[in-house]
Amino acid sequence: MVRKRIALVFIGNYKSWSGGIIYILNLIQTFNEFDFNTKPEILVIHSPDSPIEDIIKINYPFIAFQLFNPNKIHLLINAVSRRILGRNLLKLKINSQIPASIYPYNAHLAFEDIPKKIYWIPDFQYLHLPQMFSSKELNSTFKRHLYISTLSDTVVFSSNDAMKDYVTNFPNFKNKLELLKFAQRLPEFNHLNINTIKEKYKVDRPYFFVPNQFWKHKNHITVLKSIELARKNYKDLLVVFT
Repeated sequence: MVRKRIALVFIGNYKSWSGGIIYILNLIQTFNEFDFNTKPEILVIHSPDSPIEDIIKINYPFIAFQLFNPNKIHLLINAVSRRILGRNLLKLKINSQIPASIYPYNAHLAFEDIPKKIYWIPDFQYLHLPQMFSSKELNSTFKRHLYISTLSDTVVFSSNDAMKDYVTNFPNFKNKLELLKFAQRLPEFNHLNINTIKEKYKVDRPYFFVPNQFWKHKNHITVLKSIELARKNYKDLLVVFT
């Protein structure tokens, strides 16, 4: 039996992009629930700071790892060549059997020998909330999406709204579009005692729970302003941020 072989990009860490890290962990956990005969072989492309120990804990039976740590000159040459030639001039090698596909791909990875490259665009926050991003971030993200739209590769979206945004803003796209809705798998909390945690953080009454990460676009300021207003009538109001 020949197993499908795929590469998953696991670059970064919880500090730089926790959403992307958790997304890949969820994918591997999902693959681990497949029937034994349909489980694919996974090659994890990771950076030096990636939390690969969390992947190892999943105990996936068919998995290997390859470090992605190219030098800055290599990245610069490819960035220039993509702008001028529309492709990477220098390509990186896979150290083992070449996977059939790689996801979520980014052009700077330069794994040109992998035949099927699948991109992922989870949302278009930079278009809907431009005030939350710097002009440099807005420009670079738009250019990256514009470049992707010129390719014949598949693009995966996390919602129908994101796919509609793409079609609207990049109407000349050449890609095949696919929808894969984001599903969160929370870790087990059975070993934690909620009463101990409440005591530790002095949570002594009913509370409003805000688990969002502290990014600008999560708009925590609205919650804080609401608390200020609500406490005029509800002195005991308690809000818990994680």
